[in-house]
Amino acid sequence: MNDKGFTLVEVMVAIVILAFALLAVAQMQLTAMRVNAAANTLTQGMTIAQDRLERLLALPYDDADLQDDTPVGVFTAYRDPNAPAGFAVQWQVDAEAPAANHKTVNITVTQLSPPGRTFNLSFIKSNL
Repeated sequence: MNDKGFTLVEVMVAIVILAFALLAVAQMQLTAMRVNAAANTLTQGMTIAQDRLERLLALPYDDADLQDDTPVGVFTAYRDPNAPAGFAVQWQVDAEAPAANHKTVNITVTQLSPPGRTFNLSFIKSNL
């Protein structure tokens, strides 16, 4: 009788253990891909919001995209007709708030596909 090598039962047990390990690694990889996709969406949304903030800050105080003829506390809403694919971009302006010669601007970027995350930024533009 030769004691060298493995029996069929030992080989089968090793294959089953290897299969479970490979399934665990595959599940971990799928989870990492989902988390990366979610992080990508968050990055895109915040980048779009920051880009809109920079564009609005660069505009003159009396630009048409920053006009507000409503009473203080009532916002005038604007929508970006050329928003990036998959997102809606809008901003609201309230003039003379929080003080004279200041405008409060709220920017909202909404992901159009589920889960429909929303990204908000606010700033105050001064006319000094």
